[in-house]
Amino acid sequence: MATNPKPRTKRTVEKGNEEHIAIVRGPLIAQIEALQDTNEKLGQLVTAHELRENELERRAERAEAALKQADRDAKAYAEMAIGEANDLRSRLMTSEMNYAKLRGYLEGKRDSEPPRMVPEQREPFHAQLPDASGAGFGSAYGNYAPSPKQWFHR
Repeated sequence: MATNPKPRTKRTVEKGNEEHIAIVRGPLIAQIEALQDTNEKLGQLVTAHELRENELERRAERAEAALKQADRDAKAYAEMAIGEANDLRSRLMTSEMNYAKLRGYLEGKRDSEPPRMVPEQREPFHAQLPDASGAGFGSAYGNYAPSPKQWFHR
């Protein structure tokens, strides 16, 4: 004869379910806590990445602004160099013309009155300084721009 197992009552079933729930619940709670820790760490990493990305964007914007400023400065110095070269060319031509006149006078026309020398064409000092806006040089005097050395030695 076979022995019948003990019949399961409602109370024994509930007790078995509680034990099963306790057995399954422990590892699940540990997994949930581990997932929460991982989620927190990921949140910190995302925040750090966003901060780094924002810093890189700010650096890129500053680098672009510096590049544009350097471009403007280079153009201004190029304009100054062109103006200085034009001024020097004009002064050289005036000097050569005066030299030719003086040489002609000294070589043959000593009886007549000395030739009239052409004065150098120079801009007034205030026209050689940048205007108050800092945007360039005074437009009333054209594109003439002195070298920075001239700003301090005049």
